[in-house]
Amino acid sequence: MVDSFMLKDKQNQIMLNLKNKPNGIYIFNLYAGNELLETEKLTISK
Repeated sequence: MVDSFMLKDKQNQIMLNLKNKPNGIYIFNLYAGNELLETEKLTISK
């Protein structure tokens, strides 16, 4: 696991600061409570 955080308010968008993350392919999971809503892939290439 590289990072984990919780959203405090109901939001439709989130901005991540990826400046310090190394290039690579990351898999992220989006949960609502204990329910997995979505799994996606993120590629960072600078």
